[in-house]
Amino acid sequence: MKNKKSFYPWVIMVCCFIIQGLSVGLVINSRGQFLVPVSESLGLKLKDLTMYTLFMGVASFAFMPFAAKLIRRIDVRIATGCSLVLFAISSIVFSLSKGFAGFFIGGAFSGLAMPLGYTLTIPLILDNWFVEKKGLVFGIVSSASGIFAAISNPLLAGIIEKFGWQWGYRFQAAIFLFITFPVAVFVLRMHPSDKGLEPYGYDPSKDAVDREEPSNTGVSSKTAVTSLTFLMITITGIIVGVSSTFTQMLQGYIMSLGKSAVFAASMVSITMVGNVFCKLFLGAISDKYGTDKALYVGIVMLIVSFVMLYFERIVLFIYFGSFLLGMVAALYAGIFPITIKDLFGGREYSTIFSYFSMVISFSSVFGLNIYGNILDIFGNYIPTLIISIAALVLALITALVAYRSKKKLVFTTEEPKV
Repeated sequence: MKNKKSFYPWVIMVCCFIIQGLSVGLVINSRGQFLVPVSESLGLKLKDLTMYTLFMGVASFAFMPFAAKLIRRIDVRIATGCSLVLFAISSIVFSLSKGFAGFFIGGAFSGLAMPLGYTLTIPLILDNWFVEKKGLVFGIVSSASGIFAAISNPLLAGIIEKFGWQWGYRFQAAIFLFITFPVAVFVLRMHPSDKGLEPYGYDPSKDAVDREEPSNTGVSSKTAVTSLTFLMITITGIIVGVSSTFTQMLQGYIMSLGKSAVFAASMVSITMVGNVFCKLFLGAISDKYGTDKALYVGIVMLIVSFVMLYFERIVLFIYFGSFLLGMVAALYAGIFPITIKDLFGGREYSTIFSYFSMVISFSSVFGLNIYGNILDIFGNYIPTLIISIAALVLALITALVAYRSKKKLVFTTEEPKV
């Protein structure tokens, strides 16, 4: 292998940035642009139409364990490339839909595409290619979803207004077929060794522990999922996953305070900016002080966000609270992938992370429904903020317990699986 420094790890990072940004930013984070035009055009109730996201979540949840096994057996270029084509097919199905059935089928296709499209593959690839600056790299790549969402939302809104919602979906399909698919097939590699290279930051003069290289040392998936550590970090993940859906209620909450729709929308934009900043911030903390510290800081700052939003009479608090709400995405997409590796090692990382991802993905699907029910019961948003604060305090405690209980796990070495 080549020992000299190569620029290719950074090419891989850019590749992952594009795939993550377009998969999440263009599709997942831009769903709201289609809901009203589609419901009005097809005469569907909005609450019924949004049920297609449930099919998306269930399909992703069900396919995740199989995806973890497939990724060990087939070339990542084939796995990710086919998944991105499936994203394109789902958008085409949406564009041809005349009722609920088409959206439910398209939603299921999107859900099947998610694990090998980006949920599992991106963290695994980045972990393999980077020894140093791993936190920063994860932060940069995960920030792509917010950056691309900020661009794609107004772009899609313009396309839908001028040409109709069907062409908005066709535009999405074209992007996947002509941009993300070629990037995945021609550039992506799972391991540096596939290009005859070493991971970025690899130092052969140091031992494996010092250089923190991607290794086959850790605990088995069977041991991991039955451990107290996994239970605690999963509870943390569930709470953060549910909390992530409050960003979709932020505009409604601020408007309920008597603020204008323009002001409320600007707070959502501030959250997107905070999304990018918080991912880079937590990534830097992870590199300098450790993943556990980044996790704790992220949860604490998220608690501060909800506390500030609670004291809504101070306008400055609304600004800062909205900005710090971006921390939820930083934890979800940037810190949790490296937390699982930090807690359980690399021996069966893909399998363990797939189980963790299944649970928190499912929790985020139902998060909006949970908040909606709380809102219906109490009639205002204040109880949702109080419950969120209490739940996040619990998340901080379970995160602390997860790292404390890690000491009881026995790391062993086997042949690497990813």
